[in-house]
Amino acid sequence: MYDQLKSIIESHNARYEKLNDDVHRLESFVNEQSDDLEIAKHRRWQYIHDYAAFLSDFIWLHKTDLHVKDLSALDLAPYVVWRQMTLKSEMIVRMIEKIYSEKL
Repeated sequence: MYDQLKSIIESHNARYEKLNDDVHRLESFVNEQSDDLEIAKHRRWQYIHDYAAFLSDFIWLHKTDLHVKDLSALDLAPYVVWRQMTLKSEMIVRMIEKIYSEKL
């Protein structure tokens, strides 16, 4: 599961990086009140939420398949995305960690 999760996160990170670069580029070259800049910021904001929802759903759907060692792939997700993930996902991650720590 680690390789699958890592691949998914890397793919999402590439899209997030592009959206973030778009915002930065527009901030550097246009007035802060620019419609293009506001649209770019909104796209980035929406993607952050979509990315977080996707990760939450992935964790929920694969909760029985994920092992503690797989969870280190989540370190690759940007903090801004992790912060938006639901409490449910955080609880599932803790549950997986607890289950496997008890087995050791």
